[in-house]
Amino acid sequence: TSPIHSSDFPIRYEGPHVVSGDQVWVGVVSKGCDSVALNSSYARRFNLDYQNSLGNTIVNFSRIVPHGMLVFFPSYPLMDTCLDHWRGNGIVERIEKLKPVFQEPRRKGDFNPTIEAFYQKIADPKCGGAVFFCSL
Repeated sequence: TSPIHSSDFPIRYEGPHVVSGDQVWVGVVSKGCDSVALNSSYARRFNLDYQNSLGNTIVNFSRIVPHGMLVFFPSYPLMDTCLDHWRGNGIVERIEKLKPVFQEPRRKGDFNPTIEAFYQKIADPKCGGAVFFCSL
């Protein structure tokens, strides 16, 4: 069976000024490309098998998603840990061969320039889109 499942959510956030509904797919990916559970519970989130599987799954999605990807983490510490690990083992480099990578900055004043650069890459037909890592 496919590790990708779609669901209807009873609570909706609508930001029509950002994107229209036909431009977005929201889903939960429960298993990575290697069948490792993508479970971000506190007990598992710092497990290297989880981090590697998540990173490799994002690489694979980067190959098939035609434009931009927003990748949400449940916390800044987990996002930082994964990105640091992926920088060390080459996963970020593999993603960057497909799409430029952007990371949500912690400082509020840095957010707008970062997201604008992300939008520019998405709009650039010479670029394969971009990946934006952010925290909830």
